[in-house]
Amino acid sequence: MSLAVVVREGDPTPPFRQIFIQMSAAITSGELHGGTKLPSVRTLASDLDLAPGTVMRAYADLASAGLVVSRRGRGSVVAVGAADPKRHEQIGEDLVRDFIARARDLGLSDAHIKRLVTERLDSDDDPVRSSS
Repeated sequence: MSLAVVVREGDPTPPFRQIFIQMSAAITSGELHGGTKLPSVRTLASDLDLAPGTVMRAYADLASAGLVVSRRGRGSVVAVGAADPKRHEQIGEDLVRDFIARARDLGLSDAHIKRLVTERLDSDDDPVRSSS
């Protein structure tokens, strides 16, 4: 696998979710092609200094999203057709849903959440926007 997964300790996003986000982006962008074998759970957990269950959860979420196929004893591979633009839209919707739920859990009002998103989208110095 040519993808370098990085888990940031100070990031409030749980490690399994960081793995999911990075791998799903690589898969849907076509960086990882259908049929590409992913590292074993134990290998990636060791490389990232995480518990195997953390990586297993990320892989399970990737499988639930239809991005990878996991077979016991054979490992996980990128699903054929995973770079389909319809999947991009579904993953985007899932990310937005997760973001809203987490923001509400923090006690932010819907109006505050909308303002934050609008400000970020309108920001000229947004690093995500400038790299697109």
